[in-house]
Amino acid sequence: MTKLTFVFAAALLTAGCATNLTPTEGPVSASVTSAAVSERLANGRNETMVRAYLPADTGETGLGAEVAGAECSLTSDELTANVTTPQAVILPSFKQRGALENRGVPGAILVDCEYQGQAGRVLLTAQEKDLAVVSGAGVGGLLIGLAVSGVAANTTPWSYGPVANVALAN
Repeated sequence: MTKLTFVFAAALLTAGCATNLTPTEGPVSASVTSAAVSERLANGRNETMVRAYLPADTGETGLGAEVAGAECSLTSDELTANVTTPQAVILPSFKQRGALENRGVPGAILVDCEYQGQAGRVLLTAQEKDLAVVSGAGVGGLLIGLAVSGVAANTTPWSYGPVANVALAN
């Protein structure tokens, strides 16, 4: 009973801090910068929600209030896009292959936002597949699990995270 009370109290305390505005426009597709980049694209895509936040009030920690209308540009060696917060951007997945330099990892995306004289920046990096943990299968099962996980980690497309939270400052 004590744990339930604590969880309920924590939810009430943090409820005011986590406001998510509803996007008024649909997702924007990122543009690929060159034909050479197009050859590295994998099947699939992912959406990353771009959100901007004012600075937290004095004495508060974390992000402040979310704002609608921040103008943001997303740029990398491979992609470009422009969004107005809160808005999703559709980012392609990239092939992950051992034959490619750095296994084909795409460059980080720099997200720059401006809103009423305040600016912020965040860096989105591509994420690779984590290796699975196998337990209770003995040494043979562990070796097979690691081999399968290693293959998956080297062939699963690179993708970006689901959200980019940009903290604005003067």
